[in-house]
Amino acid sequence: NGNSYSYCNNPNGAKTAWCPTALNSDGTYTSNLPFTYCEGEVLTACDALKDANRPACPCVAGGEWKYGGQSQMYCADPSGSGFQWCATETDSAGNYQSGKYAKCTADILESCEALEDAEPDSICPCVAGGQWTFDGKPQSYCQKPNGIGRARWCPTESAAVTTASMGRTKKKFCEGKVLKACQKLEGTRLPTQCPCVDGGQFTYKNKQYSYCEKTNWCATEVDALGKFIGKFAKCKKASVKKACHALHELTTTEGKDALFGSYTKA
Repeated sequence: NGNSYSYCNNPNGAKTAWCPTALNSDGTYTSNLPFTYCEGEVLTACDALKDANRPACPCVAGGEWKYGGQSQMYCADPSGSGFQWCATETDSAGNYQSGKYAKCTADILESCEALEDAEPDSICPCVAGGQWTFDGKPQSYCQKPNGIGRARWCPTESAAVTTASMGRTKKKFCEGKVLKACQKLEGTRLPTQCPCVDGGQFTYKNKQYSYCEKTNWCATEVDALGKFIGKFAKCKKASVKKACHALHELTTTEGKDALFGSYTKA
């Protein structure tokens, strides 16, 4: 289809991810050539190689850049190009420099997402608890009351702000990673969700698995007997692993023992 891939992918909507075991002389794959499905140990091994050879995120250091006056984080498509990209160089104000960009392929996107996930929520500068008022009207974290400000903002000390006190109020604009951190604290940006099948339990090659505890993937669909049927999601991102591990601890006997054992056992 003209797109480039590495290791295991599913570009044609097959039953599960796969990879070619032979290519044409020009590096393309056609349906007359052999391939193998990526499941279980094969998927784990290929993902390990893919991780070891994945390109670094090429975005500008810190991932923050601006396009048309709007803040962006790592990979985005603010220009409506039909693909995600990021600035590799910016001017002193953080604005994208024409022609200085990198296209975010699947591999690059994973690398950049890992960096973005690692950003701490603690960088939100808003007043403790995030609740404040503007001219007596309640506000929550980052807002732009009455359209005031070049971007959403919040006070950092006083929780009561008025039109008259704006000039002397200590405040911060919420853009890029700061906005995302504040949205997470507010609850308007959902935390990373675990993609595994409900309950997280599945059987693969007669072995029982729970969420992503022993693998870098998990089943997203199972048959009536709980057997893996080829539908899966990857759990390599730290945030996904953490979300799935939390469910494992809360929904399985093994997890509950690990989480609460020291309090319930003599």
